[in-house]
Amino acid sequence: MPQSDQIRIPSRQLADVQVRAESFAQDSRTVEIVWAAGAKVKRYSWDEGYFMEELSMDPAHIRLDRFEAMSLLDSHDAWTMDSRIGTVVRGSVRIENGKAYATVKLSRNARGEDLFNDLKDGMPFPVSVGYRIHAYEKTEGNDSQLPTLRAIDWEPLELSAVPVPADAGAYSRAEPGADAMNVAVTRRDPSSKIGSPAMSRTAPNTAAATPAGNTAGDRPADNDATRAERERSTTINDLARRHSLPDEFVRQHIESGTDIQAFRNAVLDHLADEGDRTNTFTPTTAYVDHGERSHLTAMSDALVTRLRPGHEPTPQARQYVGMSMPDLARECLRSAGHRITGLHGARLVTEALNSRSMHSTSDFAFVLSTGLQTTLLNEYPALASQIRQCFRRETAENFKAISRLDIGNFPELLKTNEHGEFKRGPILGEGRESYKIDTFGRVLSITRQALINDDLGALRRILDSAPRAAADFESSFLVDLLESNPRLSDGKAVFHADHLNLASVGTALSIDSLDLAIRAVERQTGVDGRRVYQTPRFLVVPPELRMAARKLLAEIQATKSEDVNPLAGALELVVEPRLTDPLAWYVAADPAVYPGAEYAYLAAYEGPFVDTKDGFDVDGIELKIRLDFGAGWTSHRGWFKNPGALPS
Repeated sequence: MPQSDQIRIPSRQLADVQVRAESFAQDSRTVEIVWAAGAKVKRYSWDEGYFMEELSMDPAHIRLDRFEAMSLLDSHDAWTMDSRIGTVVRGSVRIENGKAYATVKLSRNARGEDLFNDLKDGMPFPVSVGYRIHAYEKTEGNDSQLPTLRAIDWEPLELSAVPVPADAGAYSRAEPGADAMNVAVTRRDPSSKIGSPAMSRTAPNTAAATPAGNTAGDRPADNDATRAERERSTTINDLARRHSLPDEFVRQHIESGTDIQAFRNAVLDHLADEGDRTNTFTPTTAYVDHGERSHLTAMSDALVTRLRPGHEPTPQARQYVGMSMPDLARECLRSAGHRITGLHGARLVTEALNSRSMHSTSDFAFVLSTGLQTTLLNEYPALASQIRQCFRRETAENFKAISRLDIGNFPELLKTNEHGEFKRGPILGEGRESYKIDTFGRVLSITRQALINDDLGALRRILDSAPRAAADFESSFLVDLLESNPRLSDGKAVFHADHLNLASVGTALSIDSLDLAIRAVERQTGVDGRRVYQTPRFLVVPPELRMAARKLLAEIQATKSEDVNPLAGALELVVEPRLTDPLAWYVAADPAVYPGAEYAYLAAYEGPFVDTKDGFDVDGIELKIRLDFGAGWTSHRGWFKNPGALPS
């Protein structure tokens, strides 16, 4: 590899951040994060090849000026203020014991509220830090170790909440492009200690920089033995960092040539010895909600593949596809750093259910609940009843009453006077209707025996019944609202003769009766006496009227003009089997134009959700299917009812 005074790398790197969930303060909406810990990360540049990057945690080596006004962004989007979902609390940045800390205050905008609620529920969110390197200190590698580039002048640029944790290597392994920059490199004798004066320091020299266009052919190719050795040492260092192993322990194994599998066994023995000394499991100090959470999410996706064979797993999940419940339990314990030597079958499941890492529930329960949640939300929408089309969908921010003012029409537009002045006219208001959402659900149990026996049938029964039960509950709720005909704020029922939306005499479905209903909806007026602009869209009938309704709305290939069906395609047919009156039928306006009724979910919980709790009375896992839902009338004007009658 050419000896260069500079290397060319991307102008911004990414790394994961630890969210310290236990520091969350609801009153102040703040949580502490660890945004740097000095861990080594394998990276690549065209000039240097593969190397280990280490961030110096010496305060003199870190430019902290940006932290005085640094924001927490949504997914590294710095182009709009809408992406600002929090801010670093001024004066909270500190560096202690080789780690850099800061406190973040969450915004009250919609995304900030989502993160706030996640923290309240014990779910830390993934965070990534973007930073820029200005200067490295290099320690040359050898046949068994990659060179180390230690950042001795670097600058945090921004913090971001992200949907998926950053892959520390992925951002920098692409060939540097227009956003790359030259970084000065200081060389250090490998025998000298970290932090000692460098043997030589070269000032930045742009002319001496290796061109960005260099290709792999400009560098001597590594032979197979060298590549294998680099892979071995890198893997050992990664495992050591993940389990916080002593430096001397790692050095001995690297220098003695221990292969990767033997090192894994040595790590397990070391953790077991540590567990014996403390008489407890030995958790790692890995970053919360990054390696572990993505690891667990991949396992849950693999579980979905077993539960629903047609499901396509993510690339990260493929390594876990086909694993039994005890196998998944073993992986959960291992990834959390718990002792698993000598554990098999029933003991693995039992320990996985009882174990805790940094989360409020066991990782094993998280895998099960996430797999069930993914399947539930994928299958639930397709089971929704047609009746929901007739109601407007809304989102509620909380469980307080939702008020809707029936404003009628906007005042008539009037010509301005000779001075160009506009006449004022208030929007005429009427009744204020309200409703609220509530929480509904049930608790089910999956026994420890079923998990040990790898009984997928128990989980499949939940997946087959839970989405259908949730969809059926919502549809029944809406039908009950329709048929109960409650009083509005004017003291009259929704369907009432004074509201001009109830047929005075029930009649059977016919061209004439349906035409009258459509015209009644179209002729509804506001409090100012002007017509409300709404479009009749749905004909809602019970199953007993299905065939009569279809005939009324059917297209007929007529040979004579008098045979043409005048109502063909005039309305969309909604057949609702939950309607209890076999004769009554309804016409509803398009809810997007003028909603007479609406339903709502709690924000961020739109549909049924699965919560888990490790069973105490029940030996296993308790699953709670929760639905935050409500519905109500907003006006009488969007619907018309005909009580119906038997055909003559």
